[in-house]
Amino acid sequence: HEPPTTISIMGATARLAELLKEMAAEENLDRALDRLAQSALENTGSRNALVARMTDALGLLEIRHGAGPEWELISSDDEGLQIDVNTQSGIVAYVAATGKTVSTGDVRNEPRYENLFDTTLSELAVPIHDSEGRMRAVLNVESDQMNAYSPKEQAVCELLAQVAAMALDRHRSSEREEALIEVGAALASAMTEQELVERVIRV
Repeated sequence: HEPPTTISIMGATARLAELLKEMAAEENLDRALDRLAQSALENTGSRNALVARMTDALGLLEIRHGAGPEWELISSDDEGLQIDVNTQSGIVAYVAATGKTVSTGDVRNEPRYENLFDTTLSELAVPIHDSEGRMRAVLNVESDQMNAYSPKEQAVCELLAQVAAMALDRHRSSEREEALIEVGAALASAMTEQELVERVIRV
């Protein structure tokens, strides 16, 4: 018989393999990131999980994707939650600013911690970089238990971050393809040279 730890790891690996197939088939980025947050919750035994994405506005993270009981209470806000990366205030902002993973077993002793969920005692935040190494998002999981995250949970989150990076890269490629089609249409229309230049710059 396999020891329980081995069975647990094998089960997590199977779930992650299934997630990878789902993400590859999912064309909607919002649904893909929602599913990723749910997977992070399940595979780390967390109470809440969220994905904070960099916005077009310089230095801002937006949280629109998450899972967990406290997340459900705040996720109805259509504007989402925004975090200023430049201040490095809060663990998620710090990870986005530095590109470094942060894990704490007791947030009460973590000077960078900012309270989002009252139930949180442990937190693990992992950066998500695209294929060119640019910061795109942060995967964050939180637990109501102290010292909840071992190297195994961190490895799981780092793998999920790679999956998220692939989804974000694919979405960016799709956006560029659509933009290039628009430029092609612009070339065929009676657009002024200045308007054409501005359209190309935006691609």
